[in-house]
Amino acid sequence: MAFKRLDDAALAREQYKRYEYARDLGHLRFLEKARKCADYFDGKQWEESVRAELKAQGKPILTINKIFATLITILGQQVERRADVSFEPMTEGSDAVADALSKVWVQIAQNNKLDWLQSEVAMDGFISSRGYYDVRMNFDQEMKGEVKITKVSYKNVMPDPDASSYDPDEWADVIVTKWMTPDEIEMMYGKEYADIFRARGSSGSYLYDSIDYKRDSFGSNSTISQTSNLVRVLERQYRKIDFAPHFVDPVTGDTRVVPSDWGRAQIARVAQAAGVQVIRRKLRRIRWTVSADDQILHDDWSPYEHFTIVPF
Repeated sequence: MAFKRLDDAALAREQYKRYEYARDLGHLRFLEKARKCADYFDGKQWEESVRAELKAQGKPILTINKIFATLITILGQQVERRADVSFEPMTEGSDAVADALSKVWVQIAQNNKLDWLQSEVAMDGFISSRGYYDVRMNFDQEMKGEVKITKVSYKNVMPDPDASSYDPDEWADVIVTKWMTPDEIEMMYGKEYADIFRARGSSGSYLYDSIDYKRDSFGSNSTISQTSNLVRVLERQYRKIDFAPHFVDPVTGDTRVVPSDWGRAQIARVAQAAGVQVIRRKLRRIRWTVSADDQILHDDWSPYEHFTIVPF
């Protein structure tokens, strides 16, 4: 029996409930701790009540920020000792493959300015205890796609609250929440969804705190036009059981999942050309669902074998 999708409204509600569960079962507590840690790093180490009392008494409010000096030293160690990636052949005659893979990695690292990115994500981890990369294919400048690695704010990533492992392959799901304008939604998901949210104010939200006018950015909230509402977008990657066709090598037994958008004719053509068999078998796949308020912007099987979110 194949995976059965819920209707959009029910799926949006289910997605939001999972977001609430992850938010209330630890993420808000983590954010409060991370805010305090960031304040200490910035030198804001006095409680406001103590500052007011000292100011009233005419006493100096002095901060000797040893935390800043310590973390900058640690970051310098990270820069000096960061690992270099290279590929070594495991069998005789595979030297050329290993050399090619090493060069591909160098090109990916240079395109993504990975040295800078690693330091930024490391600093997130040093300060807040969490830092995240997002690794996925990008087709903006290359029609065949290229690897894109970006830093994701630790404030926006909600790992599986029930997980007990640092390895994302052991997580049931991961949620990334972010605020998007209707124009950004139109660019990513289509005009029909953007028009829905352009017509809604914050009072038109079907789910609590799904539409607002605030954003975590360089500017203060007062700089945001009150005529441009922001929509909370929930991007969730999670594991589901599915029955899917697989290519099977009759000699080695190796299997590969058939891409979900392939039709029967294409599957048969590839199987014949490659000399492989096609069978249907049960597996755990990653489902990728993106919702905004009561709307489903995207819902399909992930093209990746792992979550795109990678913790530091």
